[in-house]
Amino acid sequence: MITSKVSFYQSFVATRLLNFGAHIALVAGCDRSGVCTLSARADSVFKEKNNFNLVSDLLLLVKDKLGGEVGGHSGAAQWKGKSSPEEVLRVSNNILKKRFK
Repeated sequence: MITSKVSFYQSFVATRLLNFGAHIALVAGCDRSGVCTLSARADSVFKEKNNFNLVSDLLLLVKDKLGGEVGGHSGAAQWKGKSSPEEVLRVSNNILKKRFK
């Protein structure tokens, strides 16, 4: 898993991180109004091998903890809500640690 924080283009950066060999890429950032975006991408082979879905196995659980909105599909999804990039990445990391224990 690779995580990053950027102010904009979170989706683009998350997609590019998969090109570097990440199985899961999480990129977070907030806009000027304080809305935080977490863009998540997962490698297709990794998803199939581990029966993993970004929406149901990660982002809906982030939503349960932090509120916000979730959209996307198993390999490319996004969460938006009121948080900090550090907090949403911390929560996501904890969820993934439990999932892949």
